[in-house]
Amino acid sequence: MRTLRSRSRTRPGDGCDTTVVAYDTVGTNSNNAIISGDPDHPSAAGFAFVDGQGNVIDCGGSTEANVSITKVADAPSVYAGDPIGFTTTVTSEGPATALNVQVSDTLPTDAGTSWSIDGGSGAGDCSISAGVLSCDFGDMAAFSSLDVHITSPTTLDTAKESPVVNTATVTSDNAGSGESTDQVEVICPRMGLSVKPDASTVPLGEPAGYTMKVTRKLPGTVDDIGLTAVLPKHMAWSVDGGTGQSMCSLDGQTLTCYFDEMDQGMSYSVHVSAVTVRIGMITAKVTTWGPSSYSYASTRVTILVA
Repeated sequence: MRTLRSRSRTRPGDGCDTTVVAYDTVGTNSNNAIISGDPDHPSAAGFAFVDGQGNVIDCGGSTEANVSITKVADAPSVYAGDPIGFTTTVTSEGPATALNVQVSDTLPTDAGTSWSIDGGSGAGDCSISAGVLSCDFGDMAAFSSLDVHITSPTTLDTAKESPVVNTATVTSDNAGSGESTDQVEVICPRMGLSVKPDASTVPLGEPAGYTMKVTRKLPGTVDDIGLTAVLPKHMAWSVDGGTGQSMCSLDGQTLTCYFDEMDQGMSYSVHVSAVTVRIGMITAKVTTWGPSSYSYASTRVTILVA
């Protein structure tokens, strides 16, 4: 900004001893707040206080106060069994002090939730009573902020009522009010597992085989899905079919498949086979796994070699 001329020496009520200077553009302070001039026409001339180096400063000429609130979920989605949380941040946007700032947040009552305060610069001014988070932040100086973090466990029942939606409001005596909302999707990571033998009875010396299938039946995307099968001993097993064949490998009697990300309606299958070498019952133990304990399913399937 270009200085046009000095106007006078002044001593505002808050004790500033500065020079009032005319500018050919609107003056701003260090927080980019308009000091004088027309903010809708930035090229219009205005007047501002400056210090000895010509820097525009705010000497408390405005009495307007503004307050804002934001609520942000820790993550947009989690798996059932994982904790969820929200951070609420209140900001006094100035240029004057916001008086008697209060926060109210009626907490979600979704099944499996139980809320607690576990952090934040304003946590000491907050409490939970009868399912409502209340914060008394008092008077907040211009350009200051306070936040509070809340958290809750989740269960499979939480997933049934997903998403978990949370709204917080802020009020004040002189800086206005506002509200902010965010939500978390709680995903049930269970997978469907089926294992079918090619035949329930196999003659000795003939091949026996299993088809294993993992299906995602529920809403939501689940990552890191896999399958492990412990196959009958003393047989030379091979992977020889299925939509997920390329995602599977054998190490001795152990079959491992890594299917990674699965959306609702997706499924992968794999077929294994081996020539039978002895009479009796042979059993395959098959397990699915994933990002949560709820992802696990297990079954045993037996074939009679006669």
